[in-house]
Amino acid sequence: MDSGKPTTENKKRKQSDVWQEEYALQFGLDAKAAKSAVLFRVRAAEWHDKAEKYEDGGNKEQADIFWNKAEECLRKHFELLEKFK
Repeated sequence: MDSGKPTTENKKRKQSDVWQEEYALQFGLDAKAAKSAVLFRVRAAEWHDKAEKYEDGGNKEQADIFWNKAEECLRKHFELLEKFK
């Protein structure tokens, strides 16, 4: 039965839409570039969460893999924003 409450996925999508609009206005990005920048940011956060999970579980080797992925996504995120400075 539908509780009428927004799902986590819908909340994430709505937040992504807000960020895309902000990026377009703040950095002068077109819609496609704004979406790409936001996707890199969101993906970095997901990798960050996974890295912390493994780190908290004592698996530093696996955590480092996810930290590197998060860092790479953030690098791409900021490189994209720099293009439109």
